Amino acid sequence: MDINDWIQPGSFEALLQQAPDLKAGELELLTQEAMHFAKQLRALLATPLVEDSPKQAEKLDFLNRFAVFGALNPTEKAQVAQAAELLSFSKGECVLMQGAPLPGLYFFLNEVEVALAGQIHISTRTGIFGASTVLAAQGASLYTLTAANNCQALLFPQPALGQLLIEIDGLYQSITAEIIKTQVKDLQKLHKEFSIAREQARMAQEILDRMGQASLALDEKGEIGRSFSPSAVVFLGHEKLAGRPLADLLLKKDRRALKDYYRAMHMLFEEEANQELVLQLLPKRVEHLGRHFALHYSIANDQQGTPMSLLLCLEDLTKELQLKALEEAHQQQEEEEKEIIGNIQANISGYLSLISLCETAFRGLSHLLEVLMDQGDPDPAALADLMRKLHGIKGFSSPFGFPRLRNAVHALEEALQGFQGGKGHLERLETDFMNFEAEFQYVFGFQDRLGDDFIRLLKGVNFSQVEFAVLLELLNSGRYEELREQLVLKVSCPAHAIAEGWEQEIETLAEKLGKKVKLWVEPDEGANLFQHQVKTLNYELRHLYRNSVDHGIESPRERLARGKNERGNIWLRVKNEKNRVLIILRDDGAGLDLKAIEQIARNKPLVDQKKVDELIRKGEQWRILFLPGFSSKSETTQISGRGVGLDAVHQCIEEMGGKITLVQATGEGCQFTLKIPKPV
Repeated sequence: MDINDWIQPGSFEALLQQAPDLKAGELELLTQEAMHFAKQLRALLATPLVEDSPKQAEKLDFLNRFAVFGALNPTEKAQVAQAAELLSFSKGECVLMQGAPLPGLYFFLNEVEVALAGQIHISTRTGIFGASTVLAAQGASLYTLTAANNCQALLFPQPALGQLLIEIDGLYQSITAEIIKTQVKDLQKLHKEFSIAREQARMAQEILDRMGQASLALDEKGEIGRSFSPSAVVFLGHEKLAGRPLADLLLKKDRRALKDYYRAMHMLFEEEANQELVLQLLPKRVEHLGRHFALHYSIANDQQGTPMSLLLCLEDLTKELQLKALEEAHQQQEEEEKEIIGNIQANISGYLSLISLCETAFRGLSHLLEVLMDQGDPDPAALADLMRKLHGIKGFSSPFGFPRLRNAVHALEEALQGFQGGKGHLERLETDFMNFEAEFQYVFGFQDRLGDDFIRLLKGVNFSQVEFAVLLELLNSGRYEELREQLVLKVSCPAHAIAEGWEQEIETLAEKLGKKVKLWVEPDEGANLFQHQVKTLNYELRHLYRNSVDHGIESPRERLARGKNERGNIWLRVKNEKNRVLIILRDDGAGLDLKAIEQIARNKPLVDQKKVDELIRKGEQWRILFLPGFSSKSETTQISGRGVGLDAVHQCIEEMGGKITLVQATGEGCQFTLKIPKPV
């Protein structure tokens, strides 16, 4: 009988039936063993003889390093080694390409890198590769393999592997168990990495939230996806963001930005779009719900580089911009205050006059409020005096750079005018008074920066020990006339000091009115006045030159048309006479229209009409300018129009025991002459 016939199924069973002494259980066991032997023998007969070669030995040595082949007998191992191919790879060499045909099952002792699409790293490990594809009877690799270092591998081609799994008992189970073991390790590693990644993502999002940033994803329709950070809900003002068009939330008030946004979104998801260029079209800054945001974009692409979604990060710039604005405001305030200090140092007496006026006005306003709160009527004379002082404060404010004080006083003047006409509002006056008080405190605070000693010196009169000794000697010797002269000299100063700070203010005021005006000062030696007189005149006479700039001197075009130089001029002449000082203030403006002054006075209800009639009868119409309530301006401005300026000048000169006269010629200008008694 042929051996192949002899080992056919049923052959041993037929022979053993001829052995009647065997029991049934023994017969079954003997039959199974015989069939197993026949199977092994048949496989052995089908396998070519294995030569004892170095390559075979190398493959056997490689096999012995894998536990999965540990249960095989030498014959089975030789059979497995015969079916395998021993391959070598260099560092960085591609072993398998995702999507390419898979030749079989790989066994690596050295580490290889596993990636998707050649970019997304999955893991770096040893062991079995390609098992999922081979055992599922699929032909393409599910991932890309790259050698991490120079290495070798055993490859079991799919046809040979299938035959081995059939012929060698337990090999299928061993390989399957090893695959499951490897996959369990991979899953554990992935779970750990996922947990770490999730915690890192949570921490990153918490950091973003604390840094004032929010993130979300947009689809090709511009709608917000399901993935967005908690801070995005706060920034955008909606709890349910998924499915909402972002443009409707952020850009609906900006048509241009809305148009650019939808244009960019349409282009972004087209094929072969220049993504970097498209991103430049998207809006970079928006304002929403009182916040300012910077918008940062990135694109999420699939394996083929096709855009899947647009990722948006909103960065809240509100605090940063507010801080920047505060810093800029602080810097600007420092620069303004530096300029103010310079102005004060250039005109200390004027600044002290401003402080004194503010203090006097503050007391007057406080008293007026008490009267009004007690349902009383304000005294017209006291109210007029208060208006004069406020007008003076306003005139002083501009040269030093106190626009807020000027505005506060302007508001007070309007409120007080209501009480002059019997239609005042107490609430408004209280509010304006508090604003004035706040600005006065700000102005007053600059005294601290100048130094107490300096201010004290300017406010009073100090004598050195030598000077005091001289005065004491004159007193003890009865030389009273000389003593008086020394004291007068000590408390006096040159009268032309009244012009301190005028030049700058005249130029500033003229520029504001679109005019060009130059101040000329012509002092006489020995023309002295008391220091307090100089300080008062420095303030009060501003009404004269401000009126010259505002009312008298024409615009450059008008002056040229009249044959004059386009620049107007104001002259201050201080003359020294025996018992008096003459202060002459002249301009080369348009002069006065006396008929117009009469008509204006008739239309001013606050002007004393009886006094107007008297002045007209005397032919002194120019004196109407000095009546309380008169102003040639039809509208009230922060420069003039209250009708209290020249009235204050007239009152000041009278209090000094002096006189004021006016000479004018229409088209030629005006000349005020003030006669002030000398200090005695």
